[in-house]
Amino acid sequence: MVWQEEQIQKDENNFSREIERWASGERASAMLPIHVAQTSLALQCAGMEDLPIYIDVSKLALIKNEHPEITPEVLKQIPRALTDPIMIIKSATADGRIIAALDLRDAAGVNIVVPFALNVERNEGRVNMIASVYGKGRNGEINYGWYVKNMIDGNLLYAHTKKTTSFLAPAGVQFPMAARKGSLFNYSIKTEEDLVKLKMEREAEAAALKAVCAETVAEDKKSLSPAERSFLAEKEALLAQHKKWNPAYTVRTAKKLEEQGFGEKEIAAALQKHAPDIQNLPNTDLRQNAAACIAKSAAGSVRVGQQEQNKEKSR
Repeated sequence: MVWQEEQIQKDENNFSREIERWASGERASAMLPIHVAQTSLALQCAGMEDLPIYIDVSKLALIKNEHPEITPEVLKQIPRALTDPIMIIKSATADGRIIAALDLRDAAGVNIVVPFALNVERNEGRVNMIASVYGKGRNGEINYGWYVKNMIDGNLLYAHTKKTTSFLAPAGVQFPMAARKGSLFNYSIKTEEDLVKLKMEREAEAAALKAVCAETVAEDKKSLSPAERSFLAEKEALLAQHKKWNPAYTVRTAKKLEEQGFGEKEIAAALQKHAPDIQNLPNTDLRQNAAACIAKSAAGSVRVGQQEQNKEKSR
């Protein structure tokens, strides 16, 4: 999905910038938490709500001291890694927490895990908070036993089948055979197939919403005056070309409307409702006066132009 990739890139860029600020000392512990990403579909597949993900700056300082293998460069990769984890596990030691096991290694070569505190009420609203980031292992060795135990104990919520199989293979662990020793079949485990289904559902929802919005816009356009529709068509074309509105475009478009045969009052009404520079004026009187002045000036300019043309023809 294009919009998903755009969101991932946006999260990556923003988080990388904030991590660089933190690493350079620009961010203090008392400052606001850092937005990491929006909860990914994979995490939602495991039961997390679609909420913003944050991490406290004080938590980053703790991670730096206790887990020096989690370098700034590793941290910067977390937003994307959260979109396609190896496994997601229910915490066995903290109620209501979920742990994402990522396809991302720390500086020592150990795959990292990210525990989450869920649905936390903060100044930013209801969010999912990263409780820590660390490599699950010691001295460069992955603690495969921890993963297998969680499978056997029934804590596995989501597993990317191919990634999990490849991840556990060096330890001689066969997936899902290891999980079958426990209660895997007594609870629901999600896989990448469920993730694909969820993505398809969201795509369908997005398409339906887009269709509804398009219908709403079409209905709204029906209620517009001819002058408003003409102004909005010019406005859309100018913004597509220049991206940003210039007040000069208001004058230019007003003249075009006059040339198309619209009266001063119609033009003034269109400008007051839809010209960005006029809409930004602080009160109704100023907006009305500005729109009326521009409409009158446009009418005068066009009349002068027509008079000049008539003179040329009569010669």
